[in-house]
Amino acid sequence: MKKNYKTMKTKCHVLTVTVLTLLVGMAALSSCEHYQEKQLRDTVSDFSTAYFNWQYHKAARFCAPGSERWLAYMSSQVTQRDVDTLRALPEGASVRINSMRFYKGDSVAVADVEARDFLEMDTIGKTGRWVEKARYLISARLVRGVWKVWLSAPLRAEKD
Repeated sequence: MKKNYKTMKTKCHVLTVTVLTLLVGMAALSSCEHYQEKQLRDTVSDFSTAYFNWQYHKAARFCAPGSERWLAYMSSQVTQRDVDTLRALPEGASVRINSMRFYKGDSVAVADVEARDFLEMDTIGKTGRWVEKARYLISARLVRGVWKVWLSAPLRAEKD
């Protein structure tokens, strides 16, 4: 009888340790997912704020390798009239992230971003035009454990 009690006690101890390990692992995974989501949200928000305020050098910090070329292209299209128009604005653009979706094993994401009160670049030679509100889908990739915005072209507003 004593031997069965010791065996049962050992099995209960092993089961308790196993359950506790699983609970700690699930909590750590949940915490990691929360951190990843927050880091993605911060990256997209900081990128968007810089991008829609034509601060392309700041926006580049939040880009995946290869995406900076699109920001360099955008910068090369800025005219003195654009700069003067930007300086005359009473305040800068604002952004809001409406939603975020994760894909491909959570290493690719798309954020639905609303930009407000910004100057949108027009065609070459024309001064940008004022936009009250527009929606953009901004892609991001996990690069060495850090979320980075991934551009395959300059951002274009979504048609509602």
